[in-house]
Amino acid sequence: MDHRPFVAASILSILGACSGSARPPASKPAPPRAAERIRPLHDHMQEHFVRMDLMQKALIAGDLDRVRQEANWLLERPEPAGMPATWTPFVLELMDAAAAVKAASDPLRAAMGIARMGAACGRCHRAQGLKLGLTWDDPPRESMDPRIHMLRHQWATERFWDGLVSADDRGWQAGAHIFFEASLHSDEMTTGAKIDPHVQMLADRLHDFGQEAERATDVEARVALYAQLVGTCARCHQEAQQGPASPPRID
Repeated sequence: MDHRPFVAASILSILGACSGSARPPASKPAPPRAAERIRPLHDHMQEHFVRMDLMQKALIAGDLDRVRQEANWLLERPEPAGMPATWTPFVLELMDAAAAVKAASDPLRAAMGIARMGAACGRCHRAQGLKLGLTWDDPPRESMDPRIHMLRHQWATERFWDGLVSADDRGWQAGAHIFFEASLHSDEMTTGAKIDPHVQMLADRLHDFGQEAERATDVEARVALYAQLVGTCARCHQEAQQGPASPPRID
């Protein structure tokens, strides 16, 4: 932002003296208020948040092309003027991860890139002492219905994402708690379609996965766990041809 002094007040003062009539000196324009200065930055970060949320939802749905498109949108978006220098390392980390997502040839690689993007946001928020104050509805109530199981898993995955982006342990722990509860057996995940053995293994060990997530306090450990989870979800939905729809476009 341009902070150079304004000269209009001096010019008006000289003109007033030359006119022969006494006029009060013109006051300097008030500097922009703090809210006005940070609004472009806030809007820019909100756009990032929305696009990354779309990316992780599209990946879980198995829509890798959409994931790459959203990553490209972020890469082509110019940074706003006045961005604090303390943000720069985290923005560079975010852009490097977005480039990896755009180049990803499989869901697991894309998942790792998205996880690193979320972690970059979380590191920045923690370094700046910012709290996002995220809130969420309660998860669906427990049920023997496999569809409810999947909705609970979807809810938990979103809480993992919230935990990465906000650096708020509440979100991460809420997700871990759901996965620690009754797991969904692999034969309930699809109607007879053959699924990858790794997918079956993950489905059968969700109790252990929840415990791992609950114990994970290091950011890199959480990145690896989140990437493993959403990458496997994406691959399973691709192979079984079942799962949530890719999110609607906002362009």
